[in-house]
Amino acid sequence: MYDDSITTTGSAELLNARLAQAMASLRGTPVVTREDLLATVYSALNAVLALGNNVTPLLPIAREGPAIAGDLTGNFQLLGQDAQAIIRQLIGTENDAATLFNLFASTQNNLRQTIREAVYTSGSRRYQEEFISGTNLGTCTASIDYNSGSVCLPLASEIMITPDAIDFGVACVGDATKLVGTTDLLTDGKTETSMTWNGSTLELVFTFNTVQILNRFRIELAGYQGLVVEEFSSSPDGIIREDLLADLQPSSLSLDGSSGKFSGDWIADFDPRHCSQVRLIIADRVGASIALRNIQFSQRRVTASGQVQSNQISQPLGNVVFRAAQHTADQLTSITHQVSTDNIHYQSVAPDQTLTLAVPYWYQAVLTRLDSNFDQAAAGGSAGRRSRAEPRLPECRTAAAEVIPCG
Repeated sequence: MYDDSITTTGSAELLNARLAQAMASLRGTPVVTREDLLATVYSALNAVLALGNNVTPLLPIAREGPAIAGDLTGNFQLLGQDAQAIIRQLIGTENDAATLFNLFASTQNNLRQTIREAVYTSGSRRYQEEFISGTNLGTCTASIDYNSGSVCLPLASEIMITPDAIDFGVACVGDATKLVGTTDLLTDGKTETSMTWNGSTLELVFTFNTVQILNRFRIELAGYQGLVVEEFSSSPDGIIREDLLADLQPSSLSLDGSSGKFSGDWIADFDPRHCSQVRLIIADRVGASIALRNIQFSQRRVTASGQVQSNQISQPLGNVVFRAAQHTADQLTSITHQVSTDNIHYQSVAPDQTLTLAVPYWYQAVLTRLDSNFDQAAAGGSAGRRSRAEPRLPECRTAAAEVIPCG
């Protein structure tokens, strides 16, 4: 018997399939009078309703006596009809499961957003910008990236780069025969597909047949709990290894979605590199299953300058410490933080600097690309490597800026 306790359409699909089979059978049944037609139709309909969700009873076969040709043909036909009806029911159940999964994912995201809204709020002792909101921003020429929760130089273009091959590395720990899905599903761009590695450690090696300039890596995760990045490196030639984790905040080692606190994805913005190969090692600290939905590489180009400014900030006041989470390409981009009490005259401040603010104030950040240093970098020396491995795609971003009272 079919159990419809967890679905809303599976049972109906099974009944509809059997009604369709009965209709097809009636079309080939010869009838003479109207009464014969009604009796035949009602008999077939009552048989379907009486059967319900049960399997059709098989025709009895005598235990004794000689075998008769075609004894099993009728039973095979009944089993085939049941199988076709059950397939329709399974498709309905699968659709219900997809709906429930999407509902769960939406509920999980809404809950995560509610928690973050409660955490990232301003108080009398700490100021924070509203969650995924620009209501407290004034004049702004910089780009606000709501996916990664950061402000960066105005984005001129973003080109998605697809690796030519994705292979499993030697650091993998698990059973490759129990792999769910294939590596091709990581680049198909669909949220309904995923690849699941059954093991505690997964190493993926991304290969590009042509050397590519990359400065962003994004993973759409199917699960968050316990996943950490053990290695994230690139190579321009397959021999030299450059540690990309060095460009990231320590909190980015955890794939808990905090690096993309507005999207739930793991987003890694690093200084532009020539890449022919990228190596990623992910470990599961609490289980033995690593599920990934989509992986994206991109080449982001930015313009020369941008500015972001807040509306008036009324708290906290007094002796405060200014802090900022930021990243710049060494000698190629810069961020200048400024504070003003009249929104006209601004003074520069540095992260971790102590300020005395007695009245409400405004904050602004000026992001700049230092074009003059590119020519110097090309001349060689300590910046020579950057000229080769990090061409004119500098990144400059700030993830958060806040002031905290000292007293």
